[in-house]
Amino acid sequence: MLSSGGSIGTDSQGTGTGGQVTVTGTSSILMTGASSTGSPSGVRSQTDGLGPGGNATVNAPQIIIADSAQISASSDGAQVAGDVTVIASDSLRLRGGLIVTEAANADGGRVTIRVGRLIEMIGGAITTTVAGLAGNGGDIDIDPVAQVLNGARIQANAVGGNGGNIGIVTGTLLASPGSVIEATSTLGISGTINISSPETDVSGSLAELPESFSDATALLAERCAARTGGASASSLVDIGRGGLPADPSLPLIAGYGLGRLGGGSGLGAGAPGAPTQLYAAGGLRLADLVCGG
Repeated sequence: MLSSGGSIGTDSQGTGTGGQVTVTGTSSILMTGASSTGSPSGVRSQTDGLGPGGNATVNAPQIIIADSAQISASSDGAQVAGDVTVIASDSLRLRGGLIVTEAANADGGRVTIRVGRLIEMIGGAITTTVAGLAGNGGDIDIDPVAQVLNGARIQANAVGGNGGNIGIVTGTLLASPGSVIEATSTLGISGTINISSPETDVSGSLAELPESFSDATALLAERCAARTGGASASSLVDIGRGGLPADPSLPLIAGYGLGRLGGGSGLGAGAPGAPTQLYAAGGLRLADLVCGG
């Protein structure tokens, strides 16, 4: 983790080539913030002399660059800036972070990014900029599975020379309306932008959701009786236990105790000689069985 202006880098002020910087992580690399004087955290290769700038390479499964931190290669002299290479087997996330090459009076360096799954840019930027009247913008080559730009910039611009070329090869490129991909030149020829992606613009197919909730009662179907204006309508009424009818070849099972059969007394006994009624299970009535005394 590099934070509060912490950096890994090289500076060259002589006539030789700037030094090479390579940072490798086994899991993740996080760069965030800047120092109290505004010096950004990150990885850099810089030359102020007469030689070309050195290259900067960062390699880790997951790389996060946030809050103005950056990976950079710059030249303030008369020679070209170095190149920047970023390799992430899983993801690269720029959350206000930068990947840049800068040249004052010569060609900008090249930016190459290889990511195994996702590039997420929220307010971040990838740029290859030439500020002076001489020199062309550097090229940018990006190759993830998916890329998301939300208020982000990818720029290969120049002033006096030609703009750099931008190549993006990805399965899905989703860019918000405020994001910018450009390769321009103030006085020279603009560069080319080549995007190879099945889906590059989903903003036109996105619908704004309503702020109010739907009325659930309006979604419920009306009752049958309401639809028929109160007229007679079909209904379902529970009238009994249901089940299979009794087997006619078997004895019926009474659901209640039997009354008096003949004389004597007992449960439900009636007057001597009175008819006795038997009720079988299920409500079947065996009427007026009379037994003698």
